[in-house]
Amino acid sequence: MSYFSKKTFTMRQVIGLLTGVFLGISVIAYAEVTVPNSFSNGQTISSGQVNENFSTLATAMPAAAFIYNYSFGNITSSSVVTVPISTTITPPRDGYIIVRGSGNFTITQSTAANNFISVWVKSVSSSGTIFSVTRIMRLNTTGGSADEITEPIAVSGVFSVTGGVANTISIEALRDATATNTASFGQNSSLEVLFVPNLLPCTFGFDHYGHCQ
Repeated sequence: MSYFSKKTFTMRQVIGLLTGVFLGISVIAYAEVTVPNSFSNGQTISSGQVNENFSTLATAMPAAAFIYNYSFGNITSSSVVTVPISTTITPPRDGYIIVRGSGNFTITQSTAANNFISVWVKSVSSSGTIFSVTRIMRLNTTGGSADEITEPIAVSGVFSVTGGVANTISIEALRDATATNTASFGQNSSLEVLFVPNLLPCTFGFDHYGHCQ
């Protein structure tokens, strides 16, 4: 956000801009946001007061990020995870991140077997590690002929985050143990991350998407 230079403003000069911001925040944030400075009609206000209000609104608004991976590679192990894509984010305040990971995955089979790829999203921070639900792609044949399958897989998760604490978000994958068959991920792996701040304190110590359960 670009801050104003050191000068003063009248309410007439900033009322239109502030109105637009407040209307925008009311659409996407359904809990109350309290700005530190309030003004009356005709009052002269300082740039510091305006900047403080805008900073409060900025950290109360959801934020999104999209990360794309242009490379591809093999999923090599049934016990050591392969990471097609990852990113690290630091939220400005307590809240949640809604994560969607996706990509194309391929099984190439030369030996008939029950082959599979398991894919999930993981969040790691100083508070611990959280996993999403795992999605499994399977290629199961009983004959001896070669076969191949490529499918898009999407995985998602909702993770609580603490303001100022870095979180590493990643897609992870494991493969089956049939050494003669290969498993791989494609060139279009992506992570979509939406940060949703907590806007309402919870009396009972548990909050979810900015409201108490």
